[in-house]
Amino acid sequence: MKKILIVEDDESVADVLQARLAKSGFQVIWALDAYQGLTLAKSEAPDLIILDLMLPGGGGEATLKNLKMSSKTSFTPVLVLTASTDAELKRRMLAEGVVGYMEKPYDGNELIRAIHAVLDRNNS
Repeated sequence: MKKILIVEDDESVADVLQARLAKSGFQVIWALDAYQGLTLAKSEAPDLIILDLMLPGGGGEATLKNLKMSSKTSFTPVLVLTASTDAELKRRMLAEGVVGYMEKPYDGNELIRAIHAVLDRNNS
């Protein structure tokens, strides 16, 4: 079973995501802020991280940079799921190496397809 870490401070969004991913056969862990997300990413070795960008405790951009700098998490794929519609932010995140960028509100089926595509690519 593939493990996904959700780094999301909005509990209602995280609950919906967690239920959707669990229903799709994934093991899900969840962090409320950037610090907890970094800690769990290093200790739990998830197969994929879903990262919100507007987080307490450091923010998503700083979190992504820290993930990419750590030998424990530098190769873990990160998919951004954010309410931001800032095109420049999206460009920066893609340049930093995220495997996907989706804006809220998101299509649940599209998210699951994107997750499967990333995980399938990493298995081949």
